[in-house]
Amino acid sequence: MKKKTKEEVALEIQKEHPHTWIILKKMCKEVGCDIATIDFSSDTWYWTHSYTQSVEDGLLKWVADYLYKNKDARKELAGFNSTYFTKRRCKDTAKAFIFNYGFKVEEDE
Repeated sequence: MKKKTKEEVALEIQKEHPHTWIILKKMCKEVGCDIATIDFSSDTWYWTHSYTQSVEDGLLKWVADYLYKNKDARKELAGFNSTYFTKRRCKDTAKAFIFNYGFKVEEDE
């Protein structure tokens, strides 16, 4: 089976996981890179950039708020649709997402 190109993988994420794409774009913006430069077909794409713990903390808050305000995003990232989705659960889902897909963290300067 032929490996997908980075463009094919990016397009697939955009189409099939639009809220994941929005979060990944925000993550790239935080480190000052263009999302088009990330090769999501690589098993180690998340090692290509890094941010500080304070940047990650801000991103976690942003993702949790995004999930709390967006039912479709909660369904996509948490795997189920619920109108009763507490802020705490949104934070936990955001933490899991960042743990799995976030860039590496370096010490604050």
